[in-house]
Amino acid sequence: MLRLYTLFFALIGLNSYSQTFYNGFEEGSLEGWSPISGSGSSIEIANDNYNYLVLETNTDDAELSLVNNDPDYWSGNYFIESSEELILRTVDDILVKNTNDFDLHLRYGFKGANGYMVVTTMPVVVKANSDWEAYSNFYYAFFEEQILDNLTIINDTGSKSWDVVMNDIHDLFKDVIEFKIFHNPEISYEGHRIAGSIHLESVVSWEEKSSVLEKLPSLSIFPNPFVDKVQLNSDFGMRSFKIYNTQGAVIFERNVNSYEQEIELSSLSNGVYLFEVSFQDGSVLSKKLVKQ
Repeated sequence: MLRLYTLFFALIGLNSYSQTFYNGFEEGSLEGWSPISGSGSSIEIANDNYNYLVLETNTDDAELSLVNNDPDYWSGNYFIESSEELILRTVDDILVKNTNDFDLHLRYGFKGANGYMVVTTMPVVVKANSDWEAYSNFYYAFFEEQILDNLTIINDTGSKSWDVVMNDIHDLFKDVIEFKIFHNPEISYEGHRIAGSIHLESVVSWEEKSSVLEKLPSLSIFPNPFVDKVQLNSDFGMRSFKIYNTQGAVIFERNVNSYEQEIELSSLSNGVYLFEVSFQDGSVLSKKLVKQ
């Protein structure tokens, strides 16, 4: 099996933060992942011409859940502050296979230092006895609009006003102390207790990166997610753009030479892409693009 993300991740490079926001297990280490403490689970890095993580629960009393609180990987500040825009980093793709006789319903869970917890409302459904495949599960918190998209708050917010709750969610992602990937068909912060396994080959976050961070242009791409067309707007003159798939291959490119542009992309398959724009001043900006 080809590694889907190694080339791609090398292409966009690591960000300037202490966290890598990436797991590929190339060095054979667990990279911060562990089972729930005392859950009767085992975890290891397996190899089949490539490295991947295997979590196994041995009894129906064990929680089928992976947790990462390593500041070198997934705990810390999830915001990218550049230009005048506050961007929330998201977990964009996981590469998994399912050797169980039941479907996996994989959710992401985040816990902040302030005690707040959120999980993805809709799970990634990995069919029973299926081979390796990349899965995306779009979610976001729009703080100006005060909207949560595909995120459910686990805490009892009581009589708090929604703007106060959204501020608490902001503080959660400002200081994440725990990131989880777990199986549960129901909305919960805990994994379903069942004997089974999770095979995980990579976890990837694609977000804005620039070759000239101190002079980062603004760029809006909407709608995102999109169905057939997107509109580009920038305060810098755009020169060209490229769209990469998950294997790091350029699948679409065009010269622009303007500040705004409408692009027809209905031929793309549903999924997550990297949209890279080159500007007239020589800077380069990349954003996640979701086709649905």
